[in-house]
Amino acid sequence: MALRAVSVAGGRSYNMHPIAETKIIRPHCGEVFPIQIDTSQPEQILIEDCAVCCRSITLTIRCRPGAIVELTCSL
Repeated sequence: MALRAVSVAGGRSYNMHPIAETKIIRPHCGEVFPIQIDTSQPEQILIEDCAVCCRSITLTIRCRPGAIVELTCSL
């Protein structure tokens, strides 16, 4: 599915699809895990449990509409 961008006043364009997908590498076991982020919220902190080793990690996420700006993982 193609994503559309909408032009708004000031010449900026924003992606109309608020969900962005990325992959993270779990710091405990090295498992690669796909994750979907709602980019309509500019700053988020999520706690995810690994399906392989069952240990949790904290994800700190900064977004702009339609894009993940920064994602960090901590134990």
